[in-house]
Amino acid sequence: ALQLHGTLAAGDNYCAASPPPSCQSHVLAYYHQGVQPLAGGVWPDLSQHGNDGTVSGIVSGAGDHVVFGNGYVAPGLSMSDMIAASGGTGAYTVAAWFQYTGSDTQLYSAIFGGSDGGVKSDWFIGKNAGNTALGVEDGRHSYLRGFVSSPGVFDAAGRGSAHSLIYTRSGRQSDGTYTGKAYIDGVLAATPGSFVGVNGVEQLLIGMETGHHGGLHQFTGSMWQAL
Repeated sequence: ALQLHGTLAAGDNYCAASPPPSCQSHVLAYYHQGVQPLAGGVWPDLSQHGNDGTVSGIVSGAGDHVVFGNGYVAPGLSMSDMIAASGGTGAYTVAAWFQYTGSDTQLYSAIFGGSDGGVKSDWFIGKNAGNTALGVEDGRHSYLRGFVSSPGVFDAAGRGSAHSLIYTRSGRQSDGTYTGKAYIDGVLAATPGSFVGVNGVEQLLIGMETGHHGGLHQFTGSMWQAL
């Protein structure tokens, strides 16, 4: 839903950026714990749309970051909303400044994920099961478990600090597929991958995915920003 390049730094405020884009209409939601902290089970949206994130489970503010402890944040947005914001092309970008604190062998840990409502059309961006790769799924049977085989954010060395992740998806191509790219700490980290595209009814979540191989896959760690 936006074009964002370079590194998303923990202390930056994208909505106060000058010159623009700042928070133009195409930014559907932007959460920044250091600017508008989580309170009363709500992570306030800094964009012009008022898509405040609603907490389910255990997610708590800790100074300038949010700690995910068996919980997630729901912005109240669907993939259809993302598609509409792209003018119907299907292009979108999501980004987070985060620190993973789980283990190498933990199962899927979703930085971003979706709730598929039983239609079995999955959306997942996060740690792959059983190793430290970055996995991406955008549509049913469209999971690349080693989208970035060694991202340097989930292993022991990477867990020692925070990192930025920016994931962008192209518009719909002539063959009906989409191309995804991942930037880690400002660097293009993967050969672009091809995806069939998630169903429009998928509800977008921060810190969890439901439906991926029948489970609930929650993020373990902290986030400073998400958009």
